[in-house]
Amino acid sequence: MGIGNSSLSRSIHFAVLLLAFNSELAAATLAANNVCLNYKTVPSLKIKVPSHSVAVVQPEKNLNLLHGNVVATFSEEYEIEYGADKAGGGYCVFIEGITATIGYTDFVIQIDRRHPKGSCEFNATKEHENEHIDAHLSVINDGKKSINRALYGAANNVLPIFAASESDIERAMDDMERRLQDQPQLKLLRQKLNAEQEIKNKKIDLNDKGERIRQCME
Repeated sequence: MGIGNSSLSRSIHFAVLLLAFNSELAAATLAANNVCLNYKTVPSLKIKVPSHSVAVVQPEKNLNLLHGNVVATFSEEYEIEYGADKAGGGYCVFIEGITATIGYTDFVIQIDRRHPKGSCEFNATKEHENEHIDAHLSVINDGKKSINRALYGAANNVLPIFAASESDIERAMDDMERRLQDQPQLKLLRQKLNAEQEIKNKKIDLNDKGERIRQCME
């Protein structure tokens, strides 16, 4: 019993010391990060639309004879320019500029394999699905102001980070990139762009319920 109590006391004492150490470390880190607030800048922004490719396939599984499908790949890439200045016994790492490439990179048009390649039905399906591709692309082109506004707000929310040593700078940059991509402005932007492409694509299908393909079958 005596040994057990003694061991428990040492454990509690160690925990108290560890808590005190962590509190001092947290306070020191907070103070260092406060110093780095002086290095907050308004980052320069550049937004690019990626090039895209279009492929046409005819899956083995039958599709709807009057409709094809489009599978679109949406991509976000951020090239971030960082600055790192000596301060507070370490380095203040901050964002200087961001080049964002946002948009659709690949489209796959799926056409029912019962429509021979080059046939009237095949070409009519492809023409219709190309309208869906144009709808996806127009959402990005028409939304450039929204994209710029969201990216600016997100970048402005990412504060400089203190790196205790030169070897910690890379880790600080990785942390800032994660913070940027997790900003609510960018999450809402993804939802907004997706909702807008859904609305445009539904309108296309409402205006063409397979009439072009039906005409080919007559």
